[in-house]
Amino acid sequence: MAKDYYQILGINKGATAEEIKQAYRKLALKYHPDKTKGDAEGEKKFKEINEAYQVLGNESKRRQYDQYGQAFDGSTRGGFSGFRPEDFSRFTQDFGDMAGFEDIFDAFFGGGGRRRRNPEQAHRGSDIEGHLQVTFAEAAKGVKKKMGINCSRICEVCHGSGAADGKLATCDKCGGHGELRVNRRTILGTFAQVQMCDTCRGTGKKPAKACRTCRGDGKVTKSETIEVDIPAGIDSNQTIKLSGQGEVGWRGGRSGDLYIVVTVLSDSRFERRGADLYRTEGLSYPIAVLGGEIKIDALDERLTLKIPAGTGGGEVFRLRGKGLPRLDQTGHGDLFVKVEIVIPRHLTLKQKRLLEDLGEEL
Repeated sequence: MAKDYYQILGINKGATAEEIKQAYRKLALKYHPDKTKGDAEGEKKFKEINEAYQVLGNESKRRQYDQYGQAFDGSTRGGFSGFRPEDFSRFTQDFGDMAGFEDIFDAFFGGGGRRRRNPEQAHRGSDIEGHLQVTFAEAAKGVKKKMGINCSRICEVCHGSGAADGKLATCDKCGGHGELRVNRRTILGTFAQVQMCDTCRGTGKKPAKACRTCRGDGKVTKSETIEVDIPAGIDSNQTIKLSGQGEVGWRGGRSGDLYIVVTVLSDSRFERRGADLYRTEGLSYPIAVLGGEIKIDALDERLTLKIPAGTGGGEVFRLRGKGLPRLDQTGHGDLFVKVEIVIPRHLTLKQKRLLEDLGEEL
């Protein structure tokens, strides 16, 4: 039967993108190889979780999966379960710009037909995600931060070959061809699908004797500290990509990438909207009426704001270029200051009499 990715992540079909991401992170942490310590079932579960998130975490793939995924049955008995001619018509319309039948076949079987999956892609390491927290001031100026990550690195014993003595032998599963031929029954008939050998991953070779340290994988999981350059003006939930810093590739393959999601702590003095900052300042009644100057806080300085006579409560003043740096652009945002008239609650007898006199005068 087709895999139920929603069930794998423990969510319902109407889950939001954020709910999908939270469910994935929770399960990925629970079944990470560091936690399961090489348990076969744990590793299998971890792969299923990642597979499910690759589909449901992508809006386009999720839409296709919701429409066609549940109808697909990859067993040799079932072909397509409940597949109707009109379903195939809609499918071919969705992929109308494909070159021919092989492309449609690839869409069903993920790279079947006469095509061979690219070994380089199969050997590439997985991308990983990390999280980093910075203060508002650090985000405003930019900063270098250190963070710890757990990821796979090349085995130092076998130097990534997976072989104890560096010697490789012909893969006994594919006979050194690097690919396997599998017959698939579909609504259109039986097809011979050529797929990459899952033992040697298309190389046709395997370690004559597996390295004891990495068990033939050519990589081991390590903890390390990296330095991340946080650019000035970054906002919460923005991502920094570190190319080649993800999981190491399989037996010398290209490493994946590391994506760091940044969280920026709030500052009670400001409300942020992109690169612009907003704050509210209290204004005494005499200054509002007569005009004057007040001191206000900007990012890292105290500024003098001139208040014209007759300023009313709720008026907003704009200080150009006093906001945050614009990420990947030149210049800064602006600082908007809203003034509110401060009404004193406790007055002396003299103050009351003066206000009464003022009231009569006005």
